Amino acid sequence: APSPKSSAWPGCWPGWLLRNSRSAAATASRPGTTTGVAGGEPLSVDLDAAGRILVRTRNALLASDDQGASWQTLIEIPSSAGAVVAPDLAPGTLLVSDDYGLFRSTDAGQSFGHVAGFADVYALREIPGTTRVLAAELSRTQRSEDAGATWQIVGGLPERISTFAVGLSGGVMAVGNGVAFSADGGLTWTARSAPTPSRIAYAAPDPTANSVALMT
Repeated sequence: APSPKSSAWPGCWPGWLLRNSRSAAATASRPGTTTGVAGGEPLSVDLDAAGRILVRTRNALLASDDQGASWQTLIEIPSSAGAVVAPDLAPGTLLVSDDYGLFRSTDAGQSFGHVAGFADVYALREIPGTTRVLAAELSRTQRSEDAGATWQIVGGLPERISTFAVGLSGGVMAVGNGVAFSADGGLTWTARSAPTPSRIAYAAPDPTANSVALMT
């Protein structure tokens, strides 16, 4: 069956969760609280193979299976930065990052284990249609080909990567203390020039075209 991500593009804005689909107008909701734990500001959002909305907030990882009407706390991880990834081809696997490392679940969030070898993670991104995941630490980036079970260091990338932007054709742009582009889904990288890279705050793909927008 096609991934639910093929027909929906989730996104975040401070304090809000946005969801747009090809057949409906954009909708927005503010993640609520569960079991007395404040959801906090959304930092990252993804959809898993079951169609749940997953939101990494500053306080926890939340999940909703009713399009945001209600939320369940999967794990409490207070952090000023973080992301969540649910690899397309690894049902039940979730990866969530914070300032100090990376956590992984293989049972759809019922339990999590700390992933060894990470001191901090500032950017986390899957390559759609694969089990490949990229995780950027302060001074290096690691890549997994098996949805986070094992990792290897990637060369040719700038330090302090804050975001990975993935285009429709599988091209990936990494933005940090410089810019690098991969045409093969993150396997090999080439440095690219960009206006004042040190001032680039965010990179996002255009969902209707194979292009990337840089925000300064």
